[in-house]
Amino acid sequence: MKYKFGIFVGLLVCGQVVHAEEDNTSPLLKIVHSQVNYQLNADGSYTKTEEQVIQPLTKEGVEMVASDSLGFSSKREQYTDIHAYTQKADGRKLMVSNDKIFTQEDPAAQGAPQYSDYKYRSFAYPDVEVGDQVVLQSKLKVTEGAFKNHFTETESVNPSVVVDLAEVSVSQPVSMPALKLDVRGWKAAKVTEENGMRHYYWSYRQPQAKQIHGDDYVSAVDYAPLIVMSSFADWKQLADAYHSGVVDKALPTPAIRQLADKITAGQTDRDAQAKALYDWVRMNIRYVGIWLGNGGVVPHKAEDILQNRYGDCKDKATLLQALLAAKDIPSQQVLINLGNSFYRAKVANSVSFNHAILYVPEMKTYLDATAELIPFGSLPFDDSGKPVLREDGTLATTPLTTTQNDALQISSNFDLNSAGKWTGETKIHASGAFNLALRGMVLGIDPHREDQFVKQHLRFGLQRGSGILHKSDPYAPNDSYQISSDYHLSNNMPMKHYGAFPVPAGFAAPVNLVDYLYLTEAPMRQLERVCHPASVMEKTTIHLPDNLKVNFLPQDQDIVRGRFRYIAKYTQKGNQIEVVRQTQDNGKVSVCTPQEVAQLHEVAQVLSEDLNAQIGYQPVAQ
Repeated sequence: MKYKFGIFVGLLVCGQVVHAEEDNTSPLLKIVHSQVNYQLNADGSYTKTEEQVIQPLTKEGVEMVASDSLGFSSKREQYTDIHAYTQKADGRKLMVSNDKIFTQEDPAAQGAPQYSDYKYRSFAYPDVEVGDQVVLQSKLKVTEGAFKNHFTETESVNPSVVVDLAEVSVSQPVSMPALKLDVRGWKAAKVTEENGMRHYYWSYRQPQAKQIHGDDYVSAVDYAPLIVMSSFADWKQLADAYHSGVVDKALPTPAIRQLADKITAGQTDRDAQAKALYDWVRMNIRYVGIWLGNGGVVPHKAEDILQNRYGDCKDKATLLQALLAAKDIPSQQVLINLGNSFYRAKVANSVSFNHAILYVPEMKTYLDATAELIPFGSLPFDDSGKPVLREDGTLATTPLTTTQNDALQISSNFDLNSAGKWTGETKIHASGAFNLALRGMVLGIDPHREDQFVKQHLRFGLQRGSGILHKSDPYAPNDSYQISSDYHLSNNMPMKHYGAFPVPAGFAAPVNLVDYLYLTEAPMRQLERVCHPASVMEKTTIHLPDNLKVNFLPQDQDIVRGRFRYIAKYTQKGNQIEVVRQTQDNGKVSVCTPQEVAQLHEVAQVLSEDLNAQIGYQPVAQ
């Protein structure tokens, strides 16, 4: 599902941008003036006019603004006026001529499995230098919103730029119900009525820019200055508007019933039937994004999806819903937001959601049929702990991942011979949301280069060597997935003198404890971070030869800081050493507060020191 998200020229972004630090930063750009106006009509159509004046403050800022693209749905929207020019510091005005404004297809649709009527009007500003200004004036006519007879839009400001003045205004006929609003950070003027029109106005100034970072922090939509505008009275009305386009598409036809019976042949348990139908859809219906006309919110008919054997998220949900209905298993389509945003506006609006999944009430189970590598009953990390809108208008939250159900276990056995050579075996077992990471890693392997894959993942584990990979079908409908590798390490250990060595890492899993080392290097931000409850365990058994004696082992660790725990236990039986290390996130939500982020850094520091701890040994005379 694809919704257009109102932004300023692509620079004032509310997409996957992340937390702002409290410290001020040197900005690349300054928004000298931004003015956006919406003229609404009673039928949901509207005209949006904009004027943006942006000044690059650095060479990097010049690169950011030197070209621009205005996106629109060619079925429902049209740019009737675009005027762009460079205002030189010496007063000259360098216009972008009309023949230099090109219409381009959606780059995401080029060479990708999707169809889109989303296009771009693209151009480059001439001779832009630091201190100049780029000016854009545009008018967009929207004949129909995502939902007929309704209006929802969002405007926001990126924390990383300076804003002298940003203004947003809306005018609507007084015959229309007043807009529902959710405003954060903007200064609002009193709503007025004049000559049969109702007028709204907001302004915003941002004299200092703040630093932003993307890795693992929540989307800026969760905290940036924001205006959400909606003509929907409540969430129930929005749910009804979406599902009015779905209800007739998910009806089970004779062909759907015949397929459902075939898939579930011999199964009488309803959970088993639902699982079989889910597995069939996720593995047999190819994901293809389709955004044509109103296709962003209206699915195709289930039988058409079946015949084509492809569809987007709402298409796959619709087909699965029809198959379940054929076995008298009721289900509801659910709107959700993928990515790093956990924000749900206070008012009903379509831009809070970008994805559709399914909910089976009697099983209290959410199913994302686009997650082809996730088993029945589990959700990907991106779907877990997220606010959703169900078909009946109910606001809910998807189940949270847990340390019990969403776990990665890496078990390694190492043998050191009397000449100082290592051989090893690693088994990686994934359950729950970790299925996606492990199965996805296997899907990316060139079958003719598996030996190189093993060498590469030994290097990721800070080892050199070669070996053989053992794997099964990543699409197998099991609740968990496992791979293994046997290998020889080329690392030689000196055997004739006293020494020490760290616990060998072996064949690296897609997620492992070494990843926590990066946390100790990353700066802590003052806003929230994405934290998915889960568990990662590494169990390592080391067999030493008789010509070595163990002198000391690292100290055991058991540190708990809030929701986070790290455990390390070292035991010795003769010349066999067993090491168990485990990280746990036992949180109750998928977002960490800044205080919890500080606790995570503290745990990561202990883990980092433990990964560098050494096992001491001495040679034994033979």
